[in-house]
Amino acid sequence: MIHQNRLFKPKTGFIIVCLILFLISLSIVPSFNKINKIDSLNNESLYKVTPRGSQISGKILIADNWSDAVDAGICTGSGTFADPYVIQDLIIDGDGTGSGISIGNSKNVVFRIENCTVFNCTYGIRLTRSCNGTLLNNNCSNNENGIYLDGWTDNTHPTQEEIEQCYCMNNTVSNNIVNNNEDYGIYCRGGPGGPPGELDNNTIKGNFINYNRYGIYFLAFCNNNTILDNILINNEELGIYLYGPCYNNKFNGNMMEGCGFYSHYSYFLSNTIDTTNLVNGGHLYFYLNSTGLDNDDLSNAGQIYLINCNNSIISNLDLSDGSVSISLTNCSFIEISHNNLSSNNWWGIELSNCDKISIIGNIINENHDGIEGGLTNSIIVENDVNENYMDGIAIGGHNNLIIRNNIKNNGYRGLDIRFFCENNTILDNNIENNVFGAFLVNSFSNISKNVISGNIDTGLYLGGGSNNNTIFLNFFRNNGVHIGDNGLNNRWNNSEIGNYWDNYTGIDANGDGIGDTPHNICSSPLVQDFLPIVDNEVPEITILSPSNESVFKNIAPSFIISVKEKHTDEMWYTLDGGLHNYIFTNNGTINQAAWNPLPSGLVKLEFYVMDKTGKIGFAEVIIIKKEQAIPGYNLILFLICVVFFGIVIVPNKVKNKKR
Repeated sequence: MIHQNRLFKPKTGFIIVCLILFLISLSIVPSFNKINKIDSLNNESLYKVTPRGSQISGKILIADNWSDAVDAGICTGSGTFADPYVIQDLIIDGDGTGSGISIGNSKNVVFRIENCTVFNCTYGIRLTRSCNGTLLNNNCSNNENGIYLDGWTDNTHPTQEEIEQCYCMNNTVSNNIVNNNEDYGIYCRGGPGGPPGELDNNTIKGNFINYNRYGIYFLAFCNNNTILDNILINNEELGIYLYGPCYNNKFNGNMMEGCGFYSHYSYFLSNTIDTTNLVNGGHLYFYLNSTGLDNDDLSNAGQIYLINCNNSIISNLDLSDGSVSISLTNCSFIEISHNNLSSNNWWGIELSNCDKISIIGNIINENHDGIEGGLTNSIIVENDVNENYMDGIAIGGHNNLIIRNNIKNNGYRGLDIRFFCENNTILDNNIENNVFGAFLVNSFSNISKNVISGNIDTGLYLGGGSNNNTIFLNFFRNNGVHIGDNGLNNRWNNSEIGNYWDNYTGIDANGDGIGDTPHNICSSPLVQDFLPIVDNEVPEITILSPSNESVFKNIAPSFIISVKEKHTDEMWYTLDGGLHNYIFTNNGTINQAAWNPLPSGLVKLEFYVMDKTGKIGFAEVIIIKKEQAIPGYNLILFLICVVFFGIVIVPNKVKNKKR
């Protein structure tokens, strides 16, 4: 008897299926565990409950009178390293004021505050001019300030003796939960005027510091501290803020989500901040005196600081959802291009004393401010700078080009140029739907070919000192007030043409596109545009290709149109009646990704052109899509049939024949 070898025996097939499922599970489980770990961190930081056995307590104030606190049953211990004073397992409601637990002027004993829940206070736990303390596993949430380490004095005119007592040293703040405080999660400030008054040699480690205004805040003269392995999530402004002169601090392994790090560059240099600090899972990069940086040097970046760097490129990165995406100080020849720098609590790009910077094609939306700072001889080109809380672009400097940007829907000023800026060019931008469109103070610029539309208060404001500006070929539409001119000798037309005003009441009798009478911009004093633009014609579109009812297969068709319009603003086409629009600037090819899902049959291809006055022209053509069979499809089907015939039909026939 001849036995037929089967391709897959039932038992073998079952084993193979189980093996495949096992391998899939190996790839899923680590990700699942990682998600659970992050969720557990969030849940623990938000919902950790007070340990059993905790007692409700009133506020505690100890001003170096620990023995009295022991006698009163507030704490235990004797204040030595082997037997520290311990305050533990208390629940304190501060009734909206004061400190829940306040330790003052305690320098010569050792103490620990552990497993306490303190809420509804001005300060949850406050150490003032105190040393050798440990704050462990406390919950200081829902206060004005969570944990406060203070080497300061409340005396506005301290004596030298008092100053010498102003230090807060050798404390450890570990594994505490510090959430939902109105201002600061953990606040640190040194003494008045620096050494010997300092906040020195403290350790802030492994704390959960979430949903505060600031996570960890260093005010001044906080030196030689270690800030390690803290988790800081969605703090409203900053995760970690190094505000004043602080030196030799070490920041390692801190994880920031929805917030980031910030320091003035001069303080940044004096501290150790390495790439083990993460912002939204990416590294916090800090480069000093570097040249030729590129994306290999910025792998998996979450936030970037460059100081005294040049000839470098920051490109195609997503640095969103932190506090500041990119900060440049004293840098030159840096290109920042095609990045997503959005949804930061402070700035998309911060600049200080920078020269020859190229900011090109970035998305800079929904920050507090989009681009902020000082730069010269630079270009800001083709960026989307939209929906920032305050200003879209706010710069001071000379000889900058601001060209073809979309600056829209910002909460205060779309474009702000000030501080004695000269020779800037503001050209061909769409500045729309801000409170102030463009706001210039003490500035001299050439302003032309911009659409300034729908700004709530003023389209273009020229403040005091904004003199001798030349403003022409701009299109002012639907602003609350088109112009505010408090400068001197500003020209509202060149020798050939002025600006378009939607409230111009004159006529253009000879059809040359220029009004026959001046437009009165302001009446007191009288400011006029002597050559106002008149454009009453709708853009005219002629479709040269494709022709009507032409047939196309799987490859999207190219197109050629001609447009009769002097002041074209935007062109787009649609294949689905406007559900999806595709902007273009030159003749080209229909988007292949839009063409692929269209079914066979008639396709209506519609073209639109909007001019800078807001009028829209339209033309359409009907084309036919005829889907083509996938190359090799019939061959593949044939081979499948051959294989099936070879391994199933033929063996069965042979077997039957042998029988």
